[in-house]
Amino acid sequence: MGYIKRRLLADWSDINFIIGTNPEDYIELRFVANNLDAPTGLKAYMNNLVDQDDELTKYCLRRISQYWGVGNSNSLGKSSSHGSPTNKTGSSPSGKKFTFTPGAAGED
Repeated sequence: MGYIKRRLLADWSDINFIIGTNPEDYIELRFVANNLDAPTGLKAYMNNLVDQDDELTKYCLRRISQYWGVGNSNSLGKSSSHGSPTNKTGSSPSGKKFTFTPGAAGED
């Protein structure tokens, strides 16, 4: 998760996000909605990151399609954040969620 966080900070330093694991131990990235100027651009970036980044491809990460690029409002378990990831109620903010897990090469 450390590499993903560093990569996102380098490429998308102007948006707030949370990275962590959910109760199923899937890796989740959540982006704060009010910081997203181009949600479709972010989804395209995430698709390319998982499919083409040399560092990530060696882990054979695969998207969990029902949780890929969808809106979210639930909080993560273990997480690391950038920016201010919680709203006034203390819960995770709404925005876009991307969930993936290690898998066999070629799965999607």
